[in-house]
Amino acid sequence: MTENKYSKILVLGAGPVVIGSSSEYDYSAVSVCKALKEEGISVVSVNSNPDTIMTDKNVADTVYIEPLNGETVKKIIEKELPDAVIGTTGGETGLEICLELLQNGYLDEHGTKLLGVKPETIKAIRNEQALRDTLENAGEPYVAARVLPTDAECVTFANEIGFPVLISPAFTPDFSEPIRCENAEDILSGFGSCAERSLVNEVYVRKCVDDYKEVEFVAMRDSFGNCISVSSAENIDSVGIHSGDSIVVIPAQTLTDSETVRLRRAARKIADYLNIEGSCNVRFAINSDGSEYMVLAVEPQLNRTTALVSKATGYPIAQVSAKIALGYKLYEIKNDITGVTTAANEPAIDYCAVKVPRWSFENFDAATRKLGGTMQATGEALAIGTSFELALMKAIRSMNPRTESVSMPKMKQKTDAEIKELVSGSDDERIFAVYEAIRRGFDLNEIQSLTGIDNYYLTKLKNIADTETLLGNGFSVDLYFRAKTLGFLDSTIEKITGEEISAPIAAGYNTIDTCAAEFDVKKPYFYSSFDEDNEAAMFGKAHPTSKKKILVVGSGPTSIGLGTDRDYAAVNCINTLKDFGYSTILLNNNPAAVSTDPGVADTLYLDPITDEDVRNVVLTEKPYGAVLPFGGGNAVRKSEMLRSLGVKVFGADDEAHRRLKNKIELFDILDDLGIRHTNNRHVMIGKGAEVDVLSDGSDILVPGICEHIEKACVNPGDTTTVFPSITLSSSDKAKIYEYTEKLCKELKIKGLINIQFVIYDNEVYVSSASVVATRNVPFMTKASGLPIVAIATRLMLGETLGDIGMGCGILPEPARYFVRVPVFSFEKLQGTDVQIGDTEKSTGEVMGIADTFDEALLKGLIASGMRIKRTGGVLVSVADTDKRDSVMLAGEFLKQGFKIYATSNTAKLLNSNHVAANSVRKIHEGEPNTMSLIKNNKLSYVVSTAEQGPKVN
Repeated sequence: MTENKYSKILVLGAGPVVIGSSSEYDYSAVSVCKALKEEGISVVSVNSNPDTIMTDKNVADTVYIEPLNGETVKKIIEKELPDAVIGTTGGETGLEICLELLQNGYLDEHGTKLLGVKPETIKAIRNEQALRDTLENAGEPYVAARVLPTDAECVTFANEIGFPVLISPAFTPDFSEPIRCENAEDILSGFGSCAERSLVNEVYVRKCVDDYKEVEFVAMRDSFGNCISVSSAENIDSVGIHSGDSIVVIPAQTLTDSETVRLRRAARKIADYLNIEGSCNVRFAINSDGSEYMVLAVEPQLNRTTALVSKATGYPIAQVSAKIALGYKLYEIKNDITGVTTAANEPAIDYCAVKVPRWSFENFDAATRKLGGTMQATGEALAIGTSFELALMKAIRSMNPRTESVSMPKMKQKTDAEIKELVSGSDDERIFAVYEAIRRGFDLNEIQSLTGIDNYYLTKLKNIADTETLLGNGFSVDLYFRAKTLGFLDSTIEKITGEEISAPIAAGYNTIDTCAAEFDVKKPYFYSSFDEDNEAAMFGKAHPTSKKKILVVGSGPTSIGLGTDRDYAAVNCINTLKDFGYSTILLNNNPAAVSTDPGVADTLYLDPITDEDVRNVVLTEKPYGAVLPFGGGNAVRKSEMLRSLGVKVFGADDEAHRRLKNKIELFDILDDLGIRHTNNRHVMIGKGAEVDVLSDGSDILVPGICEHIEKACVNPGDTTTVFPSITLSSSDKAKIYEYTEKLCKELKIKGLINIQFVIYDNEVYVSSASVVATRNVPFMTKASGLPIVAIATRLMLGETLGDIGMGCGILPEPARYFVRVPVFSFEKLQGTDVQIGDTEKSTGEVMGIADTFDEALLKGLIASGMRIKRTGGVLVSVADTDKRDSVMLAGEFLKQGFKIYATSNTAKLLNSNHVAANSVRKIHEGEPNTMSLIKNNKLSYVVSTAEQGPKVN
């Protein structure tokens, strides 16, 4: 058996959640930390994201919440003196830091070893040319591409590699949809516009494989050359759509045996050639007849796919990768689920898993919904079934409480021509248009030609459509059972048939066990099915517990406004319940979440969060109680249904949520309590503040009062937040506490409540309150040092603050400052209005910690990815109502040596107030204009506010 030779290891996080980099990195990091601690290794972690479990004190031995960059990691290494560092948990950011510290010799100088990936591997995948050279040496085909300066060279290269090709601007700061060229004439006509948008006047040409299928294989290899293929994953959409925006099926369904063998062999060969130690994802493009394949990408880090495949198969890729990094052989690593097999055993899968992306386009009015090569989804749901149809229907209903099936009502209102146009496009609702086309009888071959979706999947959709048609003709018991096996909810069937179901069928559960039931398992998890056996009930009977069971309902896929903070809360809630002797059950199906790691809850159900799905879990598990608030509004709406099944609901329920969400009812309550509020007031451009309150129904504890830097008209999720507050007076704080105490006592809150305030004209007003908002909880947990979720969970269960040993009032303020900075993903969303207002747009956040507010803010801004420049130009273009405030700001920039530019009216005002400003045209006023300044790299900062819509600071 391999002996561990490391005593301390530094684990890098991935930073804030952005589109393309979500909580899957936290899941991976937590798994790695757990695996290292099992070996007795002291773990040091660093991340800038407070919403992560990896930054909780019980995960790593030492935690740093700092900006993720080379300088920060250097300082940590100098202080902690780790034996090694693992960067594969940090995504692209982690690899970049590791490569920087390797190339400058820093790691060697300090005797710190890089684990998980070799430097030559990082270099080989960092740019396309290096990867192509590597693949060519390995004898594996790749997508040919080149950057060229003339149209003639582009034509010559296209003739060499074969049409069609894609051309796009080379080295451009803007997203540019590539132009598909079928012949030389297309290149000649498109070259000029592409070169014009390029910073170097050159064009990127690559072989077009957009009509090919995209398939991914995950290989796992140890340092001794032992290598397995964990699983395959197939995109329903063809190569032209990013895999993060495509429906993904595990394992691949349409590959022939020979194609599977070829790609599996290629993935393992590439892992061998790159000398991978851990996981390696290889993405392939394969044409429809299987005669040709090409490698699209090689990724040796833990990522979205490894998290997805781990949850779909039960194979803990991150945990195994950590053990391999320590020197273990695959066959030395025990499989925790079976207890008898090892990591050298490839998972056996006797079911179908389907991932469906979750987009948040509703938060971005101006954003196009068109999908392409850049990922735009903010989250995803994973569903598992005994058939593709069942898994797909479960995944679809996980995306939105209002979407029950792949049959979308609004599609039925469209004409055939409109449906065909939608099918031909590639937006986030195309799958619903495809289904509607099938339901109407469109030719499957025509749909396949328009979409690139394999006929196998179209036939499966036809099975669902045919069943819907039959249901519309009348109800029968046999047809009802068929509909259930295909994933129809009872409520959907009742709507289609117009009949109430008198004897509903409850789902049973099958096991995810990595071995297709070959062995009795120690730690399985479950998915619903309509097979004869209920394996979850059987497992529970074989492993009885005297502990009371409590169900925790998760929040499903990540979206804007329903972020990773909820998963953070759910995990901490589950850990608290386990600490106090309860047997925990989790229902959730977010594959990127830490909570859906089978080791978190005692029993995991990987299923959607609908009334019927929750009911089925309850019928099997018969829990004593349920905790709902950390799953958000969708979860608390299950409270009455749970009570009707004899389940005790702890904490806030649907009634409390409804009363606070209904502003009229909330303001009526506040009126009765004599609390000032923002209803029927003129627009209040005041200061914002908020509190997260722990309440036992009588007494309250406020961990701290946070102040918003932006004006109160900006959504709290999009504002920079500071704790302790810097401008709130003692009377403001006293009034905030007074109002908070009155409201909590009136509502008899037991657990956690968030209250938002506006301070305007020296008065405090309540603007909103919520019993399901957890956005600020991770930040305040780290800032105050108080385990907020753990205390809230105990209060929900009936303890008082006194029982817990906590006092009342406002917790004493810390000596240091903590700043929460929102992070946005505007560059991933085409056509997005970047002005912030009352609709939340941020995808994540970071945290800056320092002895002074200025330093904490600076660290937060740096951690958010902002490049702090100390020279250059500043463009000021603000609404009339903000012009007076802009004078002081522009003046400060001028004092620091910046050159001020402003649009005409703003420039006149600045100059008249002795702030030297250069007048510049707006875009519609001709050139040179504001865009010219940006293109010519004249600007370091832009100060802009909108005339219409919510004001911003």
